[in-house]
Amino acid sequence: MSDELQHWVARQLGRHPQQLQWQPLSGDAGFRRYYRCRCGNDSWMAVLAPPASENNTAFVQIAGLLADAGVNVPAVLAVDYQHGFMLQNDLGDRLLLPQLTAATADDYYHKAMQQLQLMQGITADRLQSLPRYDEPALRLELSYFSDWFVSRLLDIDVRAHEQQLLVSLFDWLVDSALQQPQVFVHRDYHSRNIMLTASGELATIDFQDAVLGPASYDLVSLLRDCYVVWPAADVSRWVEQFRASTWPQLDAEQFRRGFDLIGLQRHIKVLGVFARLSIRDNKHGYLNDLPTVIRYVRDVAAMYPQAAEFLDWFDQRLMPQARRQSWGKAL
Repeated sequence: MSDELQHWVARQLGRHPQQLQWQPLSGDAGFRRYYRCRCGNDSWMAVLAPPASENNTAFVQIAGLLADAGVNVPAVLAVDYQHGFMLQNDLGDRLLLPQLTAATADDYYHKAMQQLQLMQGITADRLQSLPRYDEPALRLELSYFSDWFVSRLLDIDVRAHEQQLLVSLFDWLVDSALQQPQVFVHRDYHSRNIMLTASGELATIDFQDAVLGPASYDLVSLLRDCYVVWPAADVSRWVEQFRASTWPQLDAEQFRRGFDLIGLQRHIKVLGVFARLSIRDNKHGYLNDLPTVIRYVRDVAAMYPQAAEFLDWFDQRLMPQARRQSWGKAL
């Protein structure tokens, strides 16, 4: 880590740099780097977030928005936007993912959905500055699938009639997304972006890409997590619990359909994002999660006749090549 960051943190804390002890922590899919800073029994989190690639202004603004809503998020104690330095309180290092078991899932997902309910309760007047998860944004993300997953990772040319097939499917998914109530959307609300604090409460991180978007987007990110899979019956039960407590005015079948379709949109996008992380950013670990995402895509597509042609194409054109990859042996 840079001496400049160390000296900046020391100044914020009113300590001499030699009083501080540093521990580098693993990063995330972005370019942020995290360091635990200790002095005696106290600890803080220092963040190096290059302003050329990270939206630090949005992070600070959204942290305040969520905290005001009662969501447990890192408190930003100091920030230097020019250099991309941030100092936050230390929430610990226990991600939710390793804590999830069949015995603990109900309790943790109940707490996670309560946090999500607080996010979705933020009033529209306070969301005016958020980017819209509108039609252009949804279509851009869906384009990652053919550009990065199909063409670049699997080395398959998308023919003209296949492109039209995808356009038809994407039209359907985008239309469904835009029909949902539009609320605060974290956009990556899952078990690797939720922490378990020392007091046993959940805290939310990595929210700087938040948008105004579909009401079931974060729910499907949580319950059809790319990093952990739950039985369909459990997922259905949690979805209905959330609808009944948060959106009782919405029809259960309609809400579930929106949940499924925005999940299909998300997972099609994620296939492209994980491929791009490997090819462009040299972060190859995400390839190991592609089989889980592919299963989500195929399982949900199989539920809806409107996706039958897409599923047939996916199985015939993509699956044989996917199974040849080192990450696709389990498919």
